[in-house]
Amino acid sequence: MHPRKIIRETILLACLSRAVAAAVPGDAPVAGLSLNNGHFFHFNDEIRLSFDLALERGHARYLAYLVRLNDLNKHAVDLILDLQDDLPGILVISGERLSKIPLPANPFGPAPLPLSFYFDLARDRLSFTIGDTVLEVNRLGLHPGADYRISIGSTRPPAPLLLSNVRAEPDIVFSRKLSGGEGGTLYWVAAIVLVDMLVFLVYARGKRRRRRAPAAPLYAPLRDEPREEARPGAVYLFGDFRVIDRAGDDASRRFTPLLKELFLILLLYSRRDPGGISPAALKEMLWLDKGLQSAANNRAVNVGKLKAVLDAVGGYEIVSNASTQRLELGGDVFCDYLAVLDLSREKSLDRQRALELARLAGRGPLLPGCDYEWLDAFKADLSGTLVDALVGCAGALDPREEARVITRLADTVFLFDPLNEEALRLKCKALVATGKHSLAAAAYARFAREYESLYGVAYAKNFPEVSRPG
Repeated sequence: MHPRKIIRETILLACLSRAVAAAVPGDAPVAGLSLNNGHFFHFNDEIRLSFDLALERGHARYLAYLVRLNDLNKHAVDLILDLQDDLPGILVISGERLSKIPLPANPFGPAPLPLSFYFDLARDRLSFTIGDTVLEVNRLGLHPGADYRISIGSTRPPAPLLLSNVRAEPDIVFSRKLSGGEGGTLYWVAAIVLVDMLVFLVYARGKRRRRRAPAAPLYAPLRDEPREEARPGAVYLFGDFRVIDRAGDDASRRFTPLLKELFLILLLYSRRDPGGISPAALKEMLWLDKGLQSAANNRAVNVGKLKAVLDAVGGYEIVSNASTQRLELGGDVFCDYLAVLDLSREKSLDRQRALELARLAGRGPLLPGCDYEWLDAFKADLSGTLVDALVGCAGALDPREEARVITRLADTVFLFDPLNEEALRLKCKALVATGKHSLAAAAYARFAREYESLYGVAYAKNFPEVSRPG
């Protein structure tokens, strides 16, 4: 076993032996509870949860969290009680996967109903019992020997669910007050928190440094949506950096890291300013540690190498002199970034042009594997223009007649602004208008989860507010 895991489990066992691991008293129901006081806990092969659930009178129709699991990699598994229509069930959301498990009837009411959940981490399987009904779900993305944080119910108003007799194995249903050697117990609790913080910081730093994989397409193309086709003489910056030469071969590998950054600087800055970029600014970005003459020599050599690569791609023009450095691609070279900019800045974007914009930008974020400081401003400018264009077009469409198009545009917005409330509203309204209530609820739940994860507070608007027509 890894030394960190040994230390962590020793600390946890010490804490468990000294803390009062009390279940929620049966006569003190709660609406929601974060187990292990909201901290991550290391599980070996299984997790067992059970509690009694009652629904307050006057709340026959409701959408609420039952159980939420998330790990250090931010992979979440949500079980949501869906009592919004005549087909009661449990929504199971794992990453991007959604399924609804129907219940034979609505078994919930004012009387407490026993529920139990068995997460088999080794087999990636969940079995749960609601009253006398036994259900099972597979392939949730669970892993043995992982750290999970678990919460049950929801404290977000309105919260008509009443939970009691909460039990967990391992026992992580801690009371707020600790007894039996208070100083030593608090020391162990502080040690656990410190371990969790260190693990999270190491993970977060490593995640920022890892290259992100190209995003998979959000949807199969619509019937009248232009399809993605490989084209010779093209430069792609969305989803991943890719350059295709005239013969249709991938020329991306011919770009060294320095040559790639030089090309991107010249391309993006020349589009922002027809004058391009000054040699002084280029030196500061790429050859800050070199003298003026050495930097000029390096610039000349690498511009020559860049020309050799671009000769095989198509027409271009590079202007180099004492005051400017500028790159213009020829009309025979396609660049998705330049096309997206042109479409985003159109004053009135119609349905067809919006779908073309979503197709181009839907491959993924702009240059996700490039961690250049100068690139942040370009990403911000592009995101703002792109989001405004897509949201504006989606808002002008009929949610009942154009639901799939609106959803397509909204999901593209989420690639660049994951917490865009207007995109969430448009998507949920379109899905509800076409009877896809479960998909709308899943989209809302995913948004609310990311919102709470980022800001540390619950999303203020509930599902009916977001999805209400009008």
